[in-house]
Parts: sequence; structure tokens; C-alpha cells
Amino acid sequence: MKGFNVDKKGYLIFEHQFFMTPIGLFDDENSLTAYEMLVFTYLMRCSTGGKFPFPSLATISRKCKVSLSTVQRALVGLEEKKFITKVNRQQVKQNLSNMYRFGTK
Repeated sequence: MKGFNVDKKGYLIFEHQFFMTPIGLFDDENSLTAYEMLVFTYLMRCSTGGKFPFPSLATISRKCKVSLSTVQRALVGLEEKKFITKVNRQQVKQNLSNMYRFGTK
């Protein structure tokens, strides 16, 4: 496994830093689908240093090992449930990947 070593007893040793997820993400009242949880967790992983994440749909798809349409449905669900707000990023005559803010503000 890439990024993992195994100690003498066969336990995994993680070589990379960790990130935390809110405990409430797993509560039933949030009613997130498995794909919404996966995409949300990946977005949190991309937001290191308190910055808003802006991975492309293709990158989310590749990293989460799901189709582009699954990513798009998950992002729509996360917006509808107010977990994220999508911000379109543009430069002069150039579209960039969307930026995602956590929550609705």
C-alpha cells in the first residue's frame, strides 16, 4: 500500500499527516449518502491550512474512485443539505475549477 509501512507485528504505520472530520458527519440526522460523505471528506482533506478547497471534478472523481456523474450528484446533495457552498472561480477568458466553502456563508 502506498504511503503505509507495516511494523514487525503487522500493524500499519501511517507516514502522512492526518486530518479530522466532524463527529456529527456520521449522525443519522445529517442523512448524507455514502458518496456525499466520501466527497465531503475528500474536500476536507483538500482544505489544509484553513484554505478553501478547489479540486477539479476530475480530481475528485479520480481520488475518490467514483465516476464524474457520482461526484456531481454528491456535490449537488451536499449543497442542498447546506454542507458546502460552491463558488465559481474565473480569470479573464478562463474558467477554473470551482472552490468549495464549508457551510452556507
